[in-house]
Amino acid sequence: MRLTISLSSASARALSNACSTCTRKVQVMRDCATAVRSQQHRFNSEQHAVRSGAQLQQNAPHAWRKSSTVSPLSPRLLAYLRQSPGRRSIAYFVTAALISKSVRFVVYDEQSYAWPLIFSLIVLPFGTAATYFFVSIVEQQVWMRVPLRHGLVQATQGAALGGAAFLAVAAIAAGCGWVSTTTWGWAHHAPATLIRSVALLGIGHLAVAINEEMVFRGYGFDTLASAIGRGPAACVLTMLFALYHYQFSVQGVVGPAASGLALLLLRLSSDGLWMPVGYHWAWNVMQTALLGPPDGLPSVLPLSVHGPYAWVGRPGYPEPGALSILINLAVAAGVGVRLWRATQRVQ
Repeated sequence: MRLTISLSSASARALSNACSTCTRKVQVMRDCATAVRSQQHRFNSEQHAVRSGAQLQQNAPHAWRKSSTVSPLSPRLLAYLRQSPGRRSIAYFVTAALISKSVRFVVYDEQSYAWPLIFSLIVLPFGTAATYFFVSIVEQQVWMRVPLRHGLVQATQGAALGGAAFLAVAAIAAGCGWVSTTTWGWAHHAPATLIRSVALLGIGHLAVAINEEMVFRGYGFDTLASAIGRGPAACVLTMLFALYHYQFSVQGVVGPAASGLALLLLRLSSDGLWMPVGYHWAWNVMQTALLGPPDGLPSVLPLSVHGPYAWVGRPGYPEPGALSILINLAVAAGVGVRLWRATQRVQ
């Protein structure tokens, strides 16, 4: 009887251990099944997200699929500007005017000779960014249509032409006894002061040339020409350029208009801004940094004026005389004839 009870107890313990083992195995199988279901659910969610993203990308406009051209502005605003070159033209000129007025309001200093140069240096990055936005984001065009190496050659040619044009004005005036040079700039100023002045004038007038050419002969001209035609756009922007430099005299309008016409024809003949920027920069540097007025910033060889204002004007300032007007018109005529001949050969 005791043996039977003992065997029964051993059987019970063995059965209990077997049940516990089975229970643990069942629990492990349940955990595995739960993990498999979770992984399958996650895989299905990822596949659905991929399919949804691909569908959205397929339905989106081409411009918005390019990460390099995504704009933070509303697509409706971009679509509104892209519908009409007139709208883009107005928006661009308003933007340029707001940048100019804002900088002038913040850092205006009428008493400083260097103020126009500092103003242009401050405006340059903002004006360049605004122009880049309209060219590359709004219109999705190529920012630099002339290759860099070829552009540098054009800039050098423009600078040579601009420097030669101003030297022609100075030579004619000197031959008539209307201007003269006395002593070198370092005779009146310390060499370090003269070097700083020449560097500021060179860099500052480069900013002046780039700013004005971008607006009046660059994108501003292109978008306005698309809206009203090249001829009317040339007339409008040439007069706006003259009024921008207006100095309360007839010469203050005719002179900038003549130079603006020469710069515009240089831009059309070269199909880029490099040549007019070079011409513009060289003309300004010649009459300020090299042959500057005695009452301006220190220059290498100050140029004193004795002749009539109507013919000589006021070199170093936006007050050109008849000589400057005639030389710029001669340059415009030469470039215009060359452009016309090139057009005839193409036709």
